[in-house]
Amino acid sequence: MTRMEKTQLIMLHNSSLKFDTLEALPESELDRMVAQIRLTVLQRETEQARVHLELVRSGLRNLESNFSKIKNKLGEFYTVEQFRTAIADDQFKRSLVWDSEPFREAVAQEREVQQSEQQRRREFSAVVKAMTTANVCDTDSNYKLCCNQIEDILAAGVIREGTFIENLTQALANGYITGLVKNDPETTQTLDQENRAALLQSVQSRLTHSQYGSTVRTQMLTGSMSYSDLRERVNLCSELANSHSPDQLLNNNHWCSLFCSVKSNQDYQAQVEQARERKRLRLLSTQELKDENARVRQFNSTVQQHESETTPDGFRRLRPESRWKGQEITLKTINRLDKEDIKSLLRLYGKQQIDVRIDQTKGF
Repeated sequence: MTRMEKTQLIMLHNSSLKFDTLEALPESELDRMVAQIRLTVLQRETEQARVHLELVRSGLRNLESNFSKIKNKLGEFYTVEQFRTAIADDQFKRSLVWDSEPFREAVAQEREVQQSEQQRRREFSAVVKAMTTANVCDTDSNYKLCCNQIEDILAAGVIREGTFIENLTQALANGYITGLVKNDPETTQTLDQENRAALLQSVQSRLTHSQYGSTVRTQMLTGSMSYSDLRERVNLCSELANSHSPDQLLNNNHWCSLFCSVKSNQDYQAQVEQARERKRLRLLSTQELKDENARVRQFNSTVQQHESETTPDGFRRLRPESRWKGQEITLKTINRLDKEDIKSLLRLYGKQQIDVRIDQTKGF
């Protein structure tokens, strides 16, 4: 290739360069520029060959006439995305010869992804509207922020992996997601009232023939208990009342009396766990019961032996099997305790051990 041919090739691919400028360059620099142009052209041709193959795989018949029409419309180099946009023009689409509906599999996958994304967006709305204590505004920016940060939170292992709703609820409840926009006070109050009304509607059938019906309504709609605590109380009372008797009317009235009681959710949680344990034991055979009792005696003996040991600073040693009022000592349990129980825990195990256990059980 002569110097003039090199100069013309360079100017063809870079019109901003002037002839006089190129004439002043040494031969070696012209050779470098020509080599770069040839490499770029080769790369573009290779990419275009890949695009042609993708179009054929997606339903376009491999005809020279097809690609000639596409070139006339889109130019020599184009992407799959540009082609898909072009065939939105029905007239252009009909001018091409197809072996099958274009991009059928890709469209089906994209539709599935879109539906999944829409479902997650609806789930986000439901969670943030229900979790009034989290006070998160139902916006697309908050949704995207939560999705991005949940991936990092899961990777860090601070919450248990589950469904999107479970992951989002855990992350919001523990305050792991930062930078979220809050609702204004009026919206927060409106959501709380809507949630309380919906919760009341869900138990309306239990109130019809109960003397406690009006009290339940008042506590749900205007009581001091938060919506999340109300929802937990409804579920706990339901589990206890449903096994009260074979008569549904008696169960409904019992549910109302439980709900209106001064007992705390923590008390009901302990009752529910005891009821579940009794139910489990009733299903065991005689031999299984004997084996269970032997294991319990051995476990209690081991716990008593271990807990008789003290730490260097004089506190009882807090072990994984340690219990408080029959419950495993975790962050969730500690959050439910009243002030006096927490003081007792601290006197027994010391703040350092309790803090370590809280860190260990975050997200569980």
